[in-house]
Amino acid sequence: MAAMPAPAAGLAVLVLFAAALPALSADDLNTDAQALQALRSAVGRSALPSWNSTTPTCQWQGVTCESGRVVELRLPGAGLMGNLPSGVLGNLSALRTLSLRYNALTGPIPDDLSRLSELRAIYFQHNSFSGEVPASLFELKNLVRLDIAGNKFSGKISPDFNKLIRLGTLYMDGNSFTGEIPKLQLPALEQFNVSYNQLNGSIPNTLRKMPKDSFLGNTGLCGGPLGLCPGESAPTAAGSPESQPGAGGAADVGGGKKKKLSGGAIDGCRAKGTERLSISRWRRQPQRLCGGHGSSCRRRRRRYGGSEDRRVDRVQEAHLLRPHGGGPAVRPRGPAARFSGGAGEGRVRDGVQGGDGERVRRGGETAQGRGPPGA
Repeated sequence: MAAMPAPAAGLAVLVLFAAALPALSADDLNTDAQALQALRSAVGRSALPSWNSTTPTCQWQGVTCESGRVVELRLPGAGLMGNLPSGVLGNLSALRTLSLRYNALTGPIPDDLSRLSELRAIYFQHNSFSGEVPASLFELKNLVRLDIAGNKFSGKISPDFNKLIRLGTLYMDGNSFTGEIPKLQLPALEQFNVSYNQLNGSIPNTLRKMPKDSFLGNTGLCGGPLGLCPGESAPTAAGSPESQPGAGGAADVGGGKKKKLSGGAIDGCRAKGTERLSISRWRRQPQRLCGGHGSSCRRRRRRYGGSEDRRVDRVQEAHLLRPHGGGPAVRPRGPAARFSGGAGEGRVRDGVQGGDGERVRRGGETAQGRGPPGA
């Protein structure tokens, strides 16, 4: 066979190179459109009528494009039904947001989702997905939000969630997860919910800062906001009076030992306070206290009328009018009564009414950071 002339050989190479170009540039808008059409064929059926060849891909329902690629796919409540096909969503390699919430999707999450390296948010809540969370999901290193609440996922919660170091929202409530909650050490995690599963054991310390409603509906779960587990003791808060030397009526003695004040010493302090109070009342209410007893009463008043007792102000006077037996305080009369206030007034002024906040979470991702509007 004769050799091909040099010009002919060069032309053949160019033809082969041109034929290879579509394969080399497979990640383009045309590839995205083909993946979306395959998704519609599998779970869309009569849904998504705008997804057709006469309408540009970037104008399809729920599709957002940037720089000639599909970057967002939001199809909440679009009437999708059935299993997500394998080898389809993974071709949307520029995808950053995937929202298929409130549909009737079933089966497992396809493994090829791991190819979406740019994915930041997944909203799969309120479908009928089942099985375990696939290991491929833990390869999405840029994932920030994951909401798979209200499905039929089962099995144990994998400790591999710790691989998703950028994860700030993790909602897995309303599934059938079992076993203990793994020790999750996610520095960016702010929103977490595993309520209404079948979990048991102690809530890890790293998650005990989360609110109580993040763990409700798991009868075997304890610790943190749900109360102490069996055999668990309440931690002593740093800086509490019990942990401070010399606090709570105790005195430090040599060698670091503490000695409580005796009852006699306490009574002596009370007596001294009452004596100072008596002096103050003699000075401030001479007419009422002396009455009609004449000059002898006034002389006794002058005897105790030094300037030092002026330091006993009216608020202290009201506080000190408490019997030694610990009974109810005597309501002061005269000028001091204006500063004391009743017990009811004190409750109104100092009391704080409030309650545990309840996360509104069934209205979509917008409640409590479920996601941006329209996710």
